[in-house]
Amino acid sequence: MRVDDWKLVGAAGEPWELYDLKTDRAEQQNLAAALPQQVRELERVWQRQADSFTELVKKTLASQPRPKGVSSKARNQFN
Repeated sequence: MRVDDWKLVGAAGEPWELYDLKTDRAEQQNLAAALPQQVRELERVWQRQADSFTELVKKTLASQPRPKGVSSKARNQFN
């Protein structure tokens, strides 16, 4: 997630990493421990975006006809 010069990155199950791209374009200095409030703020932005994408997927799937051979279980995996 990038907001202005801040970049928040993380793999599933791993802690977030925070980089200031204005001063560290190569992402060499993880600032997450030093700036926990910035991490929380960007994490909230990330979560809102993820929730928005999930809702879009649900709406899109709900409006599509079900192809032959697709079970209702597979169809409803995002519900």
